[in-house]
Amino acid sequence: MHTVFKSTVMAQRYGYVNLDLAAQQWLADRDYPKGSKILKDPTVAHEMEEDSHARFGLKWSHGGWMEDRSTLRRGSYLDKEKLYLHLGIDLNVNPNTIVHSTVHGTVVYVGDDKESFGAGGWGNHCILYMDDVRMALLYAHLSHVGNMVGMEVAPGTPLSTVGDTHENGGWRPHLHMQLVRMPAECVHWTTKSWGRFSEEIDGYA
Repeated sequence: MHTVFKSTVMAQRYGYVNLDLAAQQWLADRDYPKGSKILKDPTVAHEMEEDSHARFGLKWSHGGWMEDRSTLRRGSYLDKEKLYLHLGIDLNVNPNTIVHSTVHGTVVYVGDDKESFGAGGWGNHCILYMDDVRMALLYAHLSHVGNMVGMEVAPGTPLSTVGDTHENGGWRPHLHMQLVRMPAECVHWTTKSWGRFSEEIDGYA
């Protein structure tokens, strides 16, 4: 079985962490006032994450699926509609960690919206389409992704590395993976169509 990271990373101690609960504890321990928006700063959010890893004796963590992120994302673009449920899986590892494909698929889109700093952008990202199950798999908050559109990849194919804040859309360093069931007509989509899809989907609902 091929994993998203190298075996050396997978061999490190990792586990599940609910980052919103960790954020609540971190803020309380430091006597921040109720409603503090300090974790909007990706550098501070990364510090909080690393503190929670140290507390549990972890090198990295995973989590995020259907978690309420109302504490962690307070002060962000999510406040307007209060859409705090996280729809993907976050793998909270260090920047420059190599990211591999976990599936057989075709790279249908490579995007870069890192200029939307902290406003919900994916930063550098790519989308793999799996025709046999009609699913799209998004890998987001990466560093540079090469011109891979049209390339067929197998599990274990290197895609990129985890991006730092300046290249991942203004987030704390992590890999966001999100699986989406697609309509049948997507097999006829152009790169431009996949680009519109990339702009329309969000990691929160």
